[in-house]
Amino acid sequence: MKAFDYIALLLSAAMSATCLTAHGTVLYGLTPTSMEEGNGRLVCFDTEQLSEDPTAPTRLTEQATVAGANDFMGGCAMGNMYYGYYNVTNMETQTVVQHFCTIDFESGEADVLAAVDPTASPDGIYLVDMTYEPVSGLLVALENQYSTSSQTILSSLQAVRPDRGTLSLLRDFDRKYSAICADGEGGYYLAEIERLGDGAGLPAIYRADRDLNVTVFMPSKPSLKAESGMAHSMVMADGLLYLVTGHTVTTVNLKTKATASYYLDRDVYGITATRGTSGLYAVEADSAAGITLQGRSLKLAQESRIDVYTADGTKVLSADHCTDVSLEALARGIYIVRAVCAGEPVTLKISL
Repeated sequence: MKAFDYIALLLSAAMSATCLTAHGTVLYGLTPTSMEEGNGRLVCFDTEQLSEDPTAPTRLTEQATVAGANDFMGGCAMGNMYYGYYNVTNMETQTVVQHFCTIDFESGEADVLAAVDPTASPDGIYLVDMTYEPVSGLLVALENQYSTSSQTILSSLQAVRPDRGTLSLLRDFDRKYSAICADGEGGYYLAEIERLGDGAGLPAIYRADRDLNVTVFMPSKPSLKAESGMAHSMVMADGLLYLVTGHTVTTVNLKTKATASYYLDRDVYGITATRGTSGLYAVEADSAAGITLQGRSLKLAQESRIDVYTADGTKVLSADHCTDVSLEALARGIYIVRAVCAGEPVTLKISL
């Protein structure tokens, strides 16, 4: 067994042990502490241990403290890293600074890549959820902004530059969505919470295809309630959508569209199915795809088509029927490599 395979096996075992004894999928996220403490907590829970009883909710397992990240907006894991946005408010001056960071799930240490005044920047304060889309290799954020023309809050989909958190508009939507996750096929699932006015809402699920054309996937139903406040996020795992709204977890079976409701003991933000580790920055190898990064060259175990994109989705290199691709012409930075090996697409992130 190769050294990195053995290390990965140990890490996987440790991850499962962290959340008691994992029988289902372990989901990770962040939860706020008190305003006085002003920190965030890295937490996880096992999907097989979710409680259907709101009076006896599932207790989240705390892993680490993220200093200063009490007002967490949204985040997700991309490859071996967890990315997120959080706001820090100076209560004396009532000013806000928004931080874009990677978070180490072992220590809770946040490596701040950028900090901006959201009131003076187009990279705004209303980012509500994030997801990683593996087909395009894009890290994206769902943003809500007030529309003066319609006099209501509408959503947009933004590509996030992973090294500095700046945004590039992908699509404006004609309604307010509260959560997003990739569908694994180049598109997305979107959740809308129809407010009821009593602190609850009715979740409706939509699907956006690769061209971001949106259709209804599951309309709302009166029997299915969600929390209509903040702390909304969504992830796809084991054939289910997990929509987390505050303390409430709503599951949707992607085949049957059957739904269920479960309850947590605290609000959770930035739900993700993969635990990131900020110390692993460059992708060095993907043994399943037979692709390795050696210096500034990609080595492939079999002839493949290669497309290389910048972090904002611009294609900068293409090669067909290749086993060795030079990246010498590319500037330093983060790139997304999409390879098609024997008809199977593989996407990975590299740092040059």
